[in-house]
Amino acid sequence: MKQPVRWNAYKSMFKKQTALATENSFEQYCQKNDIEYLKLDLQKNEAARKKYLTKPTKKCPDFWCKKEGKEIFVEIKTLTNFTNQKRQTIIDARIKKIRANKLYGGFISEPFDPNIELEIPFTTYLKDASNKFKNINTTFRHPRILFIDGIKIPGVSFSMNSIFHGTHPSFTRNGVGKLIKTKHSLFDKTGSNVSALIYWNEDENCFFGLENYNAQISFPDDYFKNFFDKTKIYHYIT
Repeated sequence: MKQPVRWNAYKSMFKKQTALATENSFEQYCQKNDIEYLKLDLQKNEAARKKYLTKPTKKCPDFWCKKEGKEIFVEIKTLTNFTNQKRQTIIDARIKKIRANKLYGGFISEPFDPNIELEIPFTTYLKDASNKFKNINTTFRHPRILFIDGIKIPGVSFSMNSIFHGTHPSFTRNGVGKLIKTKHSLFDKTGSNVSALIYWNEDENCFFGLENYNAQISFPDDYFKNFFDKTKIYHYIT
């Protein structure tokens, strides 16, 4: 009975270490690209927290960044687990059945589908980031960025666009030239405090950006170029 406790503790430690490594990498990225930054989530940065936050002692986004007169707030997330709880329950039940009936070699899950696997963790990331951005003082109208690291799935841009924008297969034609959503995307359901999602696309060797059309504060194209356009390939979906 102690093994699940030890495993959960290990997973928790792994996630914290991975998250810290991602934040450190982001700091290095800022340093290399002449981006001024502050770690708002550090309690010791009391002056900055009092300046930018409504409630200085409460949770907040990880970074404030500035370059060439433009400012943004950034919340960092690291993808460490693809499988959602519903599917994990199904997999566990199949494993139990296979072992009970000695049917070794049977399938324990359906084929991997990024649209299904990623929606659960991304929903959690989006809600958490949105709540943290709510703590920013309303006098600061800078874009709020959800930065997700650890996405290393080939061809993932199609799934990312579908999950967050619902562009495919979530649109069908209804009349002449009119597109109607048949399934709400994550940006439709939550996250109006998040201006855009940024992630590194290994297939294209560049940052990809997904703008949130429902955001209270937009993330213009020139802001993306200012902070994240660091390769010859440039892509920002608007």
